[in-house]
Amino acid sequence: MNNCKGKRFLRLAEYVSSLLKVLAVVVPLGVAALVFFFRAPVILVTDAAFNELYGERRILMSSVETQARLFRRVKQVIIGDEASPDLVSIAVSSAAQEKAPFCVLFPSRYAEGAALFAEQNPQTPVAVVGGTRTVKQAADAEEGTGVVSVLTDVETDLFHAGVCAAILGKASVAPEENDEQISLYRVAVLQRTPLSQAERTSLSDGLKEGGFSNIQYMMANSNFQDAKFAAIIMLGPSNSLLDQHLKTPVVLFSWLDPAFTASSVKVIFDDSLWAQSAAAVKAAVAGRDELAPSKVLVAARDRIEKEVERELKKAVRNGSQKKLIKND
Repeated sequence: MNNCKGKRFLRLAEYVSSLLKVLAVVVPLGVAALVFFFRAPVILVTDAAFNELYGERRILMSSVETQARLFRRVKQVIIGDEASPDLVSIAVSSAAQEKAPFCVLFPSRYAEGAALFAEQNPQTPVAVVGGTRTVKQAADAEEGTGVVSVLTDVETDLFHAGVCAAILGKASVAPEENDEQISLYRVAVLQRTPLSQAERTSLSDGLKEGGFSNIQYMMANSNFQDAKFAAIIMLGPSNSLLDQHLKTPVVLFSWLDPAFTASSVKVIFDDSLWAQSAAAVKAAVAGRDELAPSKVLVAARDRIEKEVERELKKAVRNGSQKKLIKND
């Protein structure tokens, strides 16, 4: 009899122990989920045209990644492409009525709407992200509006682009050529507007890390023959060139969905609002202007060899660490 009671007691103890183990996992997860859903969300302003070109799958993945990094929800407000500043502000204000946002992120094309929203909602941190403005132009435009500017860290991007172009260039030339022969190859840089001296230096430094020193700067609409180059860096989309079925590997600066780009595009620098959202939230809440690097996307396996892909990802990772050390 006592033996039977002892067995029952042991089974009960095992059951209680198992239950406590389950609760030890479930309760913290439940609390975390409640905290996540009850925290003030981040509102991100975008439009249908951007979403279509950026790619719905990328948006979903970017949303999950950003929400995980911030540990708070990110809520999209999709407005009309040609919406006036008044309509932009009204649309965001309407979305904010449900729950006061932690902050609101606007792409640079809606900077006027952002300034109007900030004026009407001074308690909410607001950031305008991206654009081709200089730091000074952004500071002058947003001065006194309560809007923070988050601009692309072009110098860091160009350094990384140089490193990537050098890796791709080495992989594209004949394998029997030595470093001295490889150094004679040129890298084409197609630009819409001339780079500053500091930007050129950053790009040159990146290329030199990979053994390339010959750079030819060209305007995007120049007469172009890719056979002359080991790699091409396109500072912005150039459909007329990408449609030519280039054989030379391309490093492209664009937020366009990689699925829409030519097979010659091996690396993409994405400076979209989604790519810089986490940095923008930090800047908005701190109330200070920031520079944020682009997100570097390496092409899928069907476009690039596995070893080259690994080398590219490692190079970008190491480059980021160098930049962080330099900034500290």
